[in-house]
Amino acid sequence: MKISWSPRAFSALFCLAYVGFYGFEKPLFRYYPVNGEIAWGAADSAVHVGPGMAWYGLMASAALVALVGAFLVKDDWMAARFKSLQWIFPYGAVAVCLYYLRPYFLY
Repeated sequence: MKISWSPRAFSALFCLAYVGFYGFEKPLFRYYPVNGEIAWGAADSAVHVGPGMAWYGLMASAALVALVGAFLVKDDWMAARFKSLQWIFPYGAVAVCLYYLRPYFLY
């Protein structure tokens, strides 16, 4: 049995998973740089020193989902469905993340 890898599926699923985890605020872990601590899950910052950085956890969460999906989805299937529309996933993810960040820009 040959294991196939789909880079198209990885990129699309990474964008979709990142937007999902970011929207629901569910990182795999949070990093606290003041004391160099890693807390698994969406840990409460009252327990740890300083502000927690969720970005690393969001990237890891999205990468895990995309990695599994890239092995499950065939590259031919992605090419047939999204041949010239692969660009929609990253641009859509940026647009959704900017929508999530609108309070920081408007108020």
